[in-house]
Amino acid sequence: MKKAILLLFIYFTITLGGIAQYVDNNHFNYVRTKPDSIPNGFNNFFSFGIGTGGYYPYYGGLSNKTPNFSFLYERNIFKHLMLGSISAGALFSYTGITSPFFDYNNGYVYSQQWNYYVIGTRITYHFNGVAVKGVEPYVGAMLGYYITRFHITTNDPNYNKPDDPGYYLTPNNYPSFFAPGIFAGIRLGCSTHLSTWFELGYGYSTASFGFCYKI
Repeated sequence: MKKAILLLFIYFTITLGGIAQYVDNNHFNYVRTKPDSIPNGFNNFFSFGIGTGGYYPYYGGLSNKTPNFSFLYERNIFKHLMLGSISAGALFSYTGITSPFFDYNNGYVYSQQWNYYVIGTRITYHFNGVAVKGVEPYVGAMLGYYITRFHITTNDPNYNKPDDPGYYLTPNNYPSFFAPGIFAGIRLGCSTHLSTWFELGYGYSTASFGFCYKI
């Protein structure tokens, strides 16, 4: 069942790319572009971001979390729709969570670690009619597949035995899963091809920022 869902997920991503290519090749530009509009003929957007927060299930009190490192690709599929444009694309993100535990009774140290690799598809509506040149707000939705990897490190030689006090920390009951997300953000143009962006949302990240390169 999971393999079938994953195949549908990959098919959906490829289909979006095909739609984008078809629209671009047929030049469906129904409205003349304003001279100061954001797209300026650009169709492909490559972004790198660093974020914090997000929804990641894990068990543990005290924890240390790495930032969300994300790579995004977007392509315009409808350049002119009402006051803006629509783009679709893909996202890859990674974050790690570590929860240490010290057992004062036996003197052993345990460290649980969860690694989350997120593969997602996003669709975004960009408001291109903003009066301030170089400012581009946007909103969107995302479907992500969270690939979950769990492992534990400890100096307890018997941690994997049911009668050991640290055994309750060892179960790997954290399956991979699908989860939706929503986001809102803004791009600020730095040069012809480069812009910065800031984004708030629910899903793989709560708040993130980064750089975008447009071609």
